[in-house]
Amino acid sequence: MNLNNFLINKKDPIYKQTIKLKTYIDRKVKEKNFRVFICHISKLFEIPEGIIEYDVKKYLSQLHDFKKGKFVKIFKFYNVFFSSIIYLSTIIFIYLFSKKNNLPKEKVEIIFDEIMTLEQQQRILKLAKKFKSFKTISDNKLDGSKNNFIFFKYIGSNKKLFNKRFLNLFIYNFFLLHKLSLSEKTNLFPFITMLVKRIFKYETIFSYIYGNYLFQERPYTTSAIKNFLFKKHGGKKTCCTQRILFHLGSTSFYVNTDILFSLGRKSHSGLRLTGSKIGKIIPAGSYVFFLKWLQTKKRKTQKFDIIYLSGNNLPSFSIDNKYIQNYYKSLNWLKQFNYEFPFYKIAIKHHENNYFHDRRELNIIDTSSIERIAGRTKPGGKNYSYGYAINSKVRLTWCSTMGYELLGHNYKCYFLDPNHENIGFLHDEKYNKKFRIKSYYDFKKIVLNDLNNKKIKSIINPYDFCLKSQNVLKVIYKNLKI
Repeated sequence: MNLNNFLINKKDPIYKQTIKLKTYIDRKVKEKNFRVFICHISKLFEIPEGIIEYDVKKYLSQLHDFKKGKFVKIFKFYNVFFSSIIYLSTIIFIYLFSKKNNLPKEKVEIIFDEIMTLEQQQRILKLAKKFKSFKTISDNKLDGSKNNFIFFKYIGSNKKLFNKRFLNLFIYNFFLLHKLSLSEKTNLFPFITMLVKRIFKYETIFSYIYGNYLFQERPYTTSAIKNFLFKKHGGKKTCCTQRILFHLGSTSFYVNTDILFSLGRKSHSGLRLTGSKIGKIIPAGSYVFFLKWLQTKKRKTQKFDIIYLSGNNLPSFSIDNKYIQNYYKSLNWLKQFNYEFPFYKIAIKHHENNYFHDRRELNIIDTSSIERIAGRTKPGGKNYSYGYAINSKVRLTWCSTMGYELLGHNYKCYFLDPNHENIGFLHDEKYNKKFRIKSYYDFKKIVLNDLNNKKIKSIINPYDFCLKSQNVLKVIYKNLKI
């Protein structure tokens, strides 16, 4: 089936949709035109076909519109001319700003990839300082530290990569992709642009620095090509942490790493459906909870009876016809409860870095007394939203990772989940079902009971959600050094 004709029925159950997409992608990359393309790139850059194929599959999943059930329009054949110009422009830019690397390679014990902000750099220092030496990879100066390696917009890419590949990169690739795109009736240029940029980036970086371990926080940006090139230049292990609830959308497909340090014993369960290749999953707890709550001075926050912990731009995570309806229904439950019991203080707490103002959310709470906290706050600068959550009597959420973090540390947190249909985030799992509220009747009953009952019951099997996080650094360090 042509890529542009592939369509998923959004009325189907989520698991069926997930399996259908993975099955299609796995089969598509085995078809003739994709095989010719993948084989060519493999020989051109001396990278095994399976490695190239895996990143092509991941790229396909990332450019699948999960809300509509089809691939984005960039793959339409009429975009070939535009995409081919982008490809040539990319190659020309990289070539013009490339340079020979005559410096000796620097060896460090661990490399931290994708460190994009100063706050993120400071966040990883507690772990970094456990090792004898380290480097962070970023696209800006951050704090100007000598431990920061800057790779900015492919400037300074390794010119040696053009040796013996010059004609292929500028001419042969151009005509081959036109030929294959015409045969496939699909624009294939986005694939080669993505692959060439990734290969040039990590061949350049690892030709300057190499290390035993490669660490990144985000599982959804892992790459088989990056991991291969890291090991080609002397690396041993790659790893990432679980910073999200694995959503059966683009953020969870084809995760590739040697070690995933998961929050808890079962928090990674959705990955079994997404074609991910993970050497070992090690429950470790939450690195962020450790840094921003357990190891940080606690700032005073407003105290609420009920707090709803929101995520970033949640409507964009829709992957079935019921998602949007159920998400806003959960907000209407808050509003209805507020009308019935106006003497309870209720707040919706967004992420510190979330400046998305959802008009529909604003309209829902407009006539209520529900407080909305969005953007930077003074307590959040040190503690993120943890202080707000822990200082509230009842904690609720739709899909925040904090739900699992809180449960793992014996703070009750409930997922508002109308009809138990938020399968994309919560999956169809027994271990979390006790904390999923499926109706307003249950919502009111549970919330009133917790508000009026001062005795706190221990959470059964909290480590399924998240391990106690005071030892998270030790767990990571120990398992990398084995």
